[in-house]
Amino acid sequence: MNYIVITSINGITEAIEKFSKLNNWKVVVVGDKKSSPYTHSNVEFLSVEDQLDLGFKTCDTTPFNHYSRKNIGYLYSISKGAEHIYDTDDDTIPYDNWDLKSFSCNTLISGDKFINPFSLFTKENVWPRGLDLSYINKPKTYNSSEYDCKIGVWQGVIDGDSDFDAIYRLTVDKHIKFNNNPDIAISKGSYAPFNTQSTLWNKDLYSLLYIPVTVDFRFTDILRGYISQRIMWDHDYALGFHAPNTYQIRNVHNYYTDFLGEISMYKNVPKAIQILDSLDLSSKKLSESLLSVYDALCSNSIVGDQELVNLLNWIEDVNNLTK
Repeated sequence: MNYIVITSINGITEAIEKFSKLNNWKVVVVGDKKSSPYTHSNVEFLSVEDQLDLGFKTCDTTPFNHYSRKNIGYLYSISKGAEHIYDTDDDTIPYDNWDLKSFSCNTLISGDKFINPFSLFTKENVWPRGLDLSYINKPKTYNSSEYDCKIGVWQGVIDGDSDFDAIYRLTVDKHIKFNNNPDIAISKGSYAPFNTQSTLWNKDLYSLLYIPVTVDFRFTDILRGYISQRIMWDHDYALGFHAPNTYQIRNVHNYYTDFLGEISMYKNVPKAIQILDSLDLSSKKLSESLLSVYDALCSNSIVGDQELVNLLNWIEDVNNLTK
């Protein structure tokens, strides 16, 4: 069985309803203190009480009312033997052609330190949340080459009210219909932001699903994405992007509040990349690399001390589930 993991404080949304009807996929919805439990066919709703009964050490140190509660959904899916994990939100709706993808790609994109993946699927001047802001209008020097890549994570670009940052929403706020362009992979040495809204994970890399608990909500999945990319390189995996198989009708947000929640992201993404590039992870296992990365981020005040406590619990839980 394959698992779709969502965290939500809402009831059954259009996205959850459509995902619940997919064959060979089970939907896991991770609740929080603001959530109202419900029952629905092919949906496993994990209430706070359910989560605490699972016996994961991660449950003891993951804060409530934080997006990182999603980590518990990943662990639950792993415990059920998930062959694939698809990471998304309750307002990201699958098109009728949504389907499982193979983890291979033969087009490699390289060149700049930061790649704007949206620019490879539209001519509109748009950028994803998490892109280093200095690259928004910088001339692009991307190179495309044929190369057989093993994909560790697929990020689907999302039509409609996609994952733009608050600066874009406050200044432009134009919804986008992306082009149906071929799949691409991001080369080692280049970074592209990816999130938790339409991502398919290779089973070999489940331990990298970890969402940090000590950074702002609007930064946490972006930081996870950059860390995962860096670690993937040393295990011969690449991050891939594909044309939309979902669209977003976004839940109500206050754009200025989002902007305030993204300030730490704007400030810390360049610093985090410098740290990631400075680390030698070539001979480390995935869990060892995670510890090395988070220790360095903690030493540079990008994450807090509690991060290492929670990460150790996560690693122990994953190891126990994958023995």
